[in-house]
Amino acid sequence: MNIGKIYFGRLRNEAHYEFFVVFGNLLIKFPSVMALISMFYQRFLQLLERESWLVDSGKKSPLTEKLADADRRIDRDISSIRDIIRAALNHFDQSVAEAAKQLFIHLKKFGSIRDKPYEEESAAVQLLVRDLRTTFATQAQAVGIAPWVDELESAEAEFTTLFEQRNTEAADRPQDSMKDVRREMEDLYRKMTGSIQNDLNVNGDATCGEFTVQLNEEIKYFNEHTHHRTKRDIAEATVASIPDQDYTGQPITFIPEVWYEHRPLVFASDFTVTYRNNILPGNAELTLHGKGDFKGKKTVTFNIIGIA
Repeated sequence: MNIGKIYFGRLRNEAHYEFFVVFGNLLIKFPSVMALISMFYQRFLQLLERESWLVDSGKKSPLTEKLADADRRIDRDISSIRDIIRAALNHFDQSVAEAAKQLFIHLKKFGSIRDKPYEEESAAVQLLVRDLRTTFATQAQAVGIAPWVDELESAEAEFTTLFEQRNTEAADRPQDSMKDVRREMEDLYRKMTGSIQNDLNVNGDATCGEFTVQLNEEIKYFNEHTHHRTKRDIAEATVASIPDQDYTGQPITFIPEVWYEHRPLVFASDFTVTYRNNILPGNAELTLHGKGDFKGKKTVTFNIIGIA
């Protein structure tokens, strides 16, 4: 009698953990088998507890969702400030137009704030708010963005608080990754089942026969049923609002911020991007193409503004 092969690579994290819970329960059910793998059992329990923690922590954290909402609020505020300044460039009052020009030039020095990592984005927003309250306070008042500066400051304060809370939460988590724990657990499983298989080869079914029958039934179930990874449709993902892009005469390209069920997706791992009509002013298209655990595609539009 031989122990069947289980295809761990096909199992989602939750199913991977569930299989080892079942395996552990079988060991407890058969003390004679437990005796054969006793030297591995303590580490097995440690890894099982670790994997349980990682499966739970991998589920949606309320702080992650709130942080994403706060980040989108900042993006909205900056886009609104930029739009007001652009509109004021053509104001009939020359003093207002001049104030807008000074603000526009200064704002461009910050680059694309929304594309920066969280910490860099937060620092940039704080500097921008400071500048709009001090050096460029008169211009901000003339253009009419003062209330938006207040709103941006409030959004950034909320973001900073949530970011610090999430960092504290992350510091309390195990530092190893699910991938590492899965690999070690699978290696340990092979050692344990190797000891059991050796006993089967030498002593037949006397000690481990019934255990192996039941284990093989579980292996068959996990291999054949609803524990396989299924690709998700990228069309169901959410793309963060894309601000208007300035015409440069060159193709406009960037990496959009994409979320799936409040989880940020990673460019090149979860999706790739192609563009259409992304040079001249007007409507341009950006298409996400699913990759890895994602399939399908999703197209969104954005504006290119300026004079060709």
